[in-house]
Amino acid sequence: MNRKAWPAKAGELLVDALNRYAKATATKQVPQVCYLPAMGPIQSCDTCMVSVNGSLVRACATKVAAGMQVEDRR
Repeated sequence: MNRKAWPAKAGELLVDALNRYAKATATKQVPQVCYLPAMGPIQSCDTCMVSVNGSLVRACATKVAAGMQVEDRR
């Protein structure tokens, strides 16, 4: 995350890993309007967009993978 290694759980959605990172580092969480953990990703608002390996993706619908380079400048 922003050039720092951050552990994530297998199968975890990127939005959840990023929000855990934000809480642990006292930084801003990824904004999310349509994502509710109990319902899963709805993918309708695009407020959780982040850059992964140079491409914009919805954090609510992207599962973490080894080697991801995530950039988020909120």
